[in-house]
Amino acid sequence: MKKMPLAPLLPSGAEYVELKQQENRYQSLSFLNGTLVNNNNSTSGGIMSRTFINGVWGLASSVSMNSPSMEKVIKKALSNATLLSQSVNKGKLILPSAPAKGEYLFFTKKPQATTADKIDFLKALDDYTISKYPELSTRQIALRQDEMEKFILTSDGGEMHTMTPRSILVIALMVNHNGEPLTHYDVFGGFGQYEDNFSDPAEYYPIIDQVYKELYMKQ
Repeated sequence: MKKMPLAPLLPSGAEYVELKQQENRYQSLSFLNGTLVNNNNSTSGGIMSRTFINGVWGLASSVSMNSPSMEKVIKKALSNATLLSQSVNKGKLILPSAPAKGEYLFFTKKPQATTADKIDFLKALDDYTISKYPELSTRQIALRQDEMEKFILTSDGGEMHTMTPRSILVIALMVNHNGEPLTHYDVFGGFGQYEDNFSDPAEYYPIIDQVYKELYMKQ
């Protein structure tokens, strides 16, 4: 995500102002009975201003990530806080100051996998599943990755750049038993990008066996 010039936009006079620029990135891949049925990438994001005046907060946001839009958001947050302080009448409160600075970017340090690499990984899992358990009526294997990147700047000297990723693998198996569908699934992975959590599909063959075993125990 390209950083906006936030520092020149910080207004003067407010007790505390926080500016945030955020981008959310999402990728989803899934196989259903051997067919790739989902291959989706999406990005969303926006900007936010949070202001503290006379003991109350004012908040405003927008999906337009540019300086003119941020200027409007800042003014709206200031206006919201001013209006609320008049009606709530909280009185003078001192907001503690503990500015944080740093970069917390959890991009993988491993060679980046392509979408084709991820599809091959899922296909290998699906091929193993159907070859070992042909009696399954339905099998779904899906991969999802979320990334949240933020730039945060505060009027008391705080400045942060963060990127927090999560990647998960979902294995769902179904079998017909006495005319009724039985399903069992499990979720694997967690914090980190795809490369940090997944590599050799053979490492997940025993996990597929365990999911099938737990499905079989339901019969």
